Amino acid sequence: MIHPNYLTLFRIGLAILFCSLLPFATQWVSYMISFLVLVTAVITDWYDGKIARRFNLETNLGKMLDPIADKILVLGAFSVMSYLEVYPIIWIVPIAIREILVTGVRIVRMRYGQILASEKVGKLKAVVQYATILTAYIVLILRELTDFSLTLKTFHFFLVMVLCITNLVTIYSGALFFQGLKAKTR
Repeated sequence: MIHPNYLTLFRIGLAILFCSLLPFATQWVSYMISFLVLVTAVITDWYDGKIARRFNLETNLGKMLDPIADKILVLGAFSVMSYLEVYPIIWIVPIAIREILVTGVRIVRMRYGQILASEKVGKLKAVVQYATILTAYIVLILRELTDFSLTLKTFHFFLVMVLCITNLVTIYSGALFFQGLKAKTR
């Protein structure tokens, strides 16, 4: 069995690989390879947490690294999709602000011996963000590899709806994080 922290480090490597591969994808095979890298990274996010809880392997290092790995994957994937003009960058600004602020607070708190693990709404936020990234990926593939404009328009409309939901859930989870943080400092 692989220790969950190794899976988290593997996910960071996969996130970097995905963000390096996707901008240069030009054919169906290269899109599928980058897609498999992305899906593998998402699966390791789920799997490392499951292993850690099931076998009581939760560590402070894991509680710190896991959210950082998530941020690298999510912000990297959102940024690459924006760079590839799947959607304008303005869609990811609230997500990036929330992720950077929360991670910054976690790092500062960690320096004082407090490890702030992810909350349930944070896990829901991650699922919604991953769904958005996968939807954006479908739009990208349809745009690059097909001539089905009606299908592309349908998926693009769906992507805009998912981006709206993702931003709302992300902002809400950030507000809950800071509200909970304020309550803990009292």
